[in-house]
Amino acid sequence: MAAQGPATPSALYKMISIPEAQEIVLSETQPLPSVSVDLAEAVGSVLAENVQAPENVPPFPASIKVCSTSQPLS
Repeated sequence: MAAQGPATPSALYKMISIPEAQEIVLSETQPLPSVSVDLAEAVGSVLAENVQAPENVPPFPASIKVCSTSQPLS
């Protein structure tokens, strides 16, 4: 009898679609609770809720001011 190589994953496991796999994972997991951390500690984190500024930034209707003169701003 000839030696056979290792079995492929498809021979060992039933292959399922990505949406089916996502459904299984999401049905078996729960979201983690939110925590408050300093900004410097938040690198790599994901926001648990929307962030709103207490006032408009910038405080005028456009993000840049357009100058009608040809003089450079100083």
